[in-house]
Amino acid sequence: MKNSSVYENMKSNILIFTKDNTEYEHLDEMLKSVGFNVKIKDDEVIENIIRYNPEVIVIDSTKMDNSITILNMIKDERTLGNIPTIMIGLKQREKMINALSAGVIDYVSKPFDNEELFYKVRNISDFNKSRIKNNIYDTFTGVYTEQHGKSMAEKQFELIKLRGGFMSVLAVDMDNMAEINVSKGDTLGNKILKESVAVFSKHMKPIDFMYRSHGDGFVMVILNTEPYEVLRIAEGMEKEVNTIGNKYEIITSFSGGISYFSKNVENIDVLIEEAVDKLKKAKRSGKNKIYIKSSQMTSYRKPSILMVDDDKIILSILSTRYKNKGYEVNTMVDAGEALEFFKNNEVDLIITDFYMPRMLGDEFIKKIREVNEQVKIIVLSGQKHEEFIRRAMELGADDYVTKPFSPVELDLRVKRLLK
Repeated sequence: MKNSSVYENMKSNILIFTKDNTEYEHLDEMLKSVGFNVKIKDDEVIENIIRYNPEVIVIDSTKMDNSITILNMIKDERTLGNIPTIMIGLKQREKMINALSAGVIDYVSKPFDNEELFYKVRNISDFNKSRIKNNIYDTFTGVYTEQHGKSMAEKQFELIKLRGGFMSVLAVDMDNMAEINVSKGDTLGNKILKESVAVFSKHMKPIDFMYRSHGDGFVMVILNTEPYEVLRIAEGMEKEVNTIGNKYEIITSFSGGISYFSKNVENIDVLIEEAVDKLKKAKRSGKNKIYIKSSQMTSYRKPSILMVDDDKIILSILSTRYKNKGYEVNTMVDAGEALEFFKNNEVDLIITDFYMPRMLGDEFIKKIREVNEQVKIIVLSGQKHEEFIRRAMELGADDYVTKPFSPVELDLRVKRLLK
């Protein structure tokens, strides 16, 4: 098994903002040929920086309006302001001085030489990596950097191997942070990340330690604790992180993977890779789960909503709304198909219209209740007559909301039923 960091081989992202992709095709090819992952974008500056976490940003001021304003927006975001930026512009001294005074690392005049720009981007990226790795503490979260954390973990691993004892690795990754940053703003996303780190620290002993492995990911080394006790600790972290979002009216969670020391574990890298592998499986299986290196596992998942309505616009609006709030959402226009889906999948809440093709709401509710008496059901219907409401509630609906409806009111009813 390789000894290098499990994250070391991840490609570095280079983000180029321009409205003319053709000018950067050759630079794109050159950077990709040496392993960089290049993204060329023309909008959503902050959102794309959060999404791709670049090593270097290139802004073409001749193609992007208000480029200095864009640069100031980046610098205003404390977690983004340390990303080195190169500006491409016209050969005008005033523009160059303005860009440098705004904080760019370099100003490259047009027409630019692709080879020169390639080496500048590569060298800045290498320098930035070296600078970050040489820090002991992550400047934003206050936990150890990956380099320092890995060094400490390696020493602890050798001590455990020599003297015996318990050592577990808990790898976690915050769920849906990119979506939260886009929908709610990265300032809130940063708050959630910091508050989650505080939760992790609170549940750890003084001898335990944690490092930041990547943007929204952390690795915790838990010592002198049996593996399934580590699982219990992780469960406690998960429950508390779940409550963070309550005050912001969003769903907050993380996915996790746990590995633990045994005599056949070759080195610390193997132990970390096993935890990361379990973390990836938790992510693939629906997030909001914790998997442990064992045939036994525990898993948590975000609440699942099944929406049934022949009005595709309503489905689209509600689906987007509740996905942004952190729910798992599936939509169906046909009640028969929805019933089959429900029989084969775990669903916590069904939001259904009353009048639908092939099957009326009362028949649909009745069939759902024959399959499962516990699932929550909200009828969302244009029928306001008391007889329809009575029939739906008698057949097993938990709530009835009439159209047109208030989205905020529906949010509250969904939240109440999924408590």
